[in-house]
Amino acid sequence: MISGRYKHIKMKRTASKAFQNESSMKIGIIGSGEMGRCLATKFTKLGHTVSIANSRGPASLKQFTGDISQVPPIHSAIKQEGKRVYLLARKGADIKLQPRKVSIHKFEIINIKLPLISFRVVCTTGTYIRSLAYDFGAALGCGAYLSSLRRTRIGSFTVGESVSPDDFAEQLKLIMSGQKG
Repeated sequence: MISGRYKHIKMKRTASKAFQNESSMKIGIIGSGEMGRCLATKFTKLGHTVSIANSRGPASLKQFTGDISQVPPIHSAIKQEGKRVYLLARKGADIKLQPRKVSIHKFEIINIKLPLISFRVVCTTGTYIRSLAYDFGAALGCGAYLSSLRRTRIGSFTVGESVSPDDFAEQLKLIMSGQKG
């Protein structure tokens, strides 16, 4: 997210602030990299998922708000014994990551078009939305993986304030040439 001229300086100070993400998860499937293993072989199974989403969904949301323990995904940049775990995972190493404390300030469903569920999360730095989707699917009893992620706010900076890469490049050219934009 590029949020205007010279705001990058404030971005470092904003890193500990809340992040807002708008994401989608696909339920009924557990993802593994690009390929997923389907848990529901027939669409009738997704009919069962509808009743799970309607009856257990709100209760499941509550367990994912506040201070929670979260196990990061093995395909993350976390280091274990000095090496990035995603590199170890790609080599087939057996990786056991410890849960970490994160804070979820808000977790709300914004749209359901099965098998996709769109949601908004406001959380602290260090929260893995991929893990949140996986854990939410497990709580529903049907599995889920993150299918899209868009960061819409970091601290007080919103995507609405951001500039396009082309506009940023133009502003940078003006700055480099000594002109003001």
